[in-house]
This record gives sequence, structure tokens and C-alpha cells, in this order.
Amino acid sequence: MYMYVGVFVLFILSLENISASGAASWSSWIDRDNPSGNEDSEDRENLEKGLGGGMPCQNPAEIECRTVGTHIPALETGQVFRKDAVCSLEGGLVCVNNEQRPGSQCLDYEIRFLCSMATPTASWSSWIDRDDPSGTADKEDRESLEKGLGGGMPCQNPVDIDCRKVGTHIHALRTGQVFKKGAVCSLEGGLVCVNNEQRPGSHCLDYEIRFLCPMATSTASSVGSWSSWIDRDDASGSGDWEDRWSLENGMGGGMPCKNPIGIECRTVGSHTPASETHQVFMPGAECSLARGLMCQNSDQRGGAGGFWCLDYEVRYLCPK
Repeated sequence: MYMYVGVFVLFILSLENISASGAASWSSWIDRDNPSGNEDSEDRENLEKGLGGGMPCQNPAEIECRTVGTHIPALETGQVFRKDAVCSLEGGLVCVNNEQRPGSQCLDYEIRFLCSMATPTASWSSWIDRDDPSGTADKEDRESLEKGLGGGMPCQNPVDIDCRKVGTHIHALRTGQVFKKGAVCSLEGGLVCVNNEQRPGSHCLDYEIRFLCPMATSTASSVGSWSSWIDRDDASGSGDWEDRWSLENGMGGGMPCKNPIGIECRTVGSHTPASETHQVFMPGAECSLARGLMCQNSDQRGGAGGFWCLDYEVRYLCPK
């Protein structure tokens, strides 16, 4: 029921409720609990019930989690979190003392939310489960939806996609399963999981997807504009560090704007989305708005000297 956060976790940034002017702001840090009892529950459910605090807004677009005092990102502490609350927008952060290493307990954590400050320009569709894995695959693909096979597209030009397991609501990219190239929870391809590509003796889980649909004629261009692609580093040293901190400090480039509201990451040349390369990225820097993209050579398949990171580039969505 629990997972170690050292595994590859892809952070998904949602543009939900980012206003037409790009106006959004982070809430104050919230520390509603401490680990003196059984756990440190910085969870959204209790905040929504007003237990030990309250939600700063109704539909936040992002979440950040860190230790109190030292401000270490939760995903860099090496501690274990509840599977549905690993600094997730839906669940928040929950750390249980008896799930930690012998002789240790949870640190004290705090969280904050990114809240929209104006009228939303887009909204999420209902969850769509057009297929199940009882045959050869679970195909939650956009092509089938556009053809009306087992469902239909909720809008013509969605600006984002979200993919999760039916029932438990675990994000697809946290399940450890393999997905078809070009359909790894991508806006263009959707999500496709093929049974015979999974580990021996296992098959695909049942997935569902949803789309972020623009209201009226608004698209990503109505909330801002994308910067040029930035390739500040390559993998010839210890890794490829396309991180925000280095850009903000003028190391190999510079940030195109002060308060970006979106990020995209891809390989140089082939333009493959970073999420589809199956490489391992640093926790909290898996194409995240807060930290960018960080790939360390020694973390790749084969270990040190086996495989190197690909060469990546990033770009930011800057508010108007």
C-alpha cells in the first residue's frame, strides 16, 4: 500500500484554473499536523473538512511539499509516503511512522497550493474509460475516441490530459507499467497499455483518462506564450541538468520569465517528450515547474558507465 519515493515519479503540471491573465499565486505553507502520533497527515481531505487548517482555494492547480524548517523537498528525504498521498494534488502528503526505516519516524512536513486568482479559462472533462485490458490491451487512445469507438472526445482541441488507474486513482505513470510509445499519457496519443509488453505473469491495469478543455476559444496561447527551447547542458559530465535553479542564476542560460505557469521537456533533435524516454529523473525534477528537468547518468539503466542520459531541452509558458 506504500511506495518509496526514490522510484521514477513523473510530476504532471495541470493548467487547470490558470486565469486568462496568467494570474496565480502560491498559498502560505500549511503545517496542520506533526508526526508525534502515528503519522504526519498533511492531507487534502482533512484540510477540506477544516481539521487543523483549511484549503486556501477550491481548485488548486499545483502542490509543493517540504520539511518544516530545513525546507527539503519531501521527495528528496528518502522517506516512505502513503501511495495515494505522495505530494499529490488529490491526496496531499501523508507519512506513517511505522512505515519508515527501523528506529526512525516521519519528519515534520508542510504543504502549499498554487491557486488561481481569476476566472478559469479551461475545465476538466469527466473521466473516460472506453476500454479494459481483458483483450490484448487497454486502449484509452485519442484516435478511437475521435472515431466514436467506445466513447467520444469531450472537446476538439484539449490543452492537457490526465491518466489514472480506475478505482484507486493512482496516476498511470506511477504504476510502473509500460505504455505504447506516443501514447504515454500524451495529449496527442492518449494512453495505450499492451498486455504482452508487461512483466511476465502480469497484464495491464484498467485505466481512465480526462482532458482539459478550453472554455469558449481560449487555449494555452490565451494564458501566455511559450519561450524558445533551452538546452543549457548536455550529458557528457555527471548528467544533463536542465534545472530552473541554474537558469535563474545565469548558468548556461537564463529564465525567459520570472513566474512561468507551465513547462515542457523533450529530447534535443528527435523531440521525444521526456516522459516517453523511460529514463530516470531526479525526484521532484521530472519536468516540474518548480525545479525543471534533472537527469543523472548513474541513475540510468546499467548504472555508472552503462547508459547515459539523453540530451534534453526545456521551455516555459510565460504569462501575458
